[in-house]
Amino acid sequence: MDLGLMWDIADTFNGLMAIPNLIALLLLSGTVVKLTKEHLDKN
Repeated sequence: MDLGLMWDIADTFNGLMAIPNLIALLLLSGTVVKLTKEHLDKN
């Protein structure tokens, strides 16, 4: 297998691994804002 092709495949899979992380960040952003507000209101 060509080494350049192998790097391209590895780069593609690394990029695809970012998708679930981005989805999780979007889903959890509301929780982070809520917890941050609660914490700041205590101080």
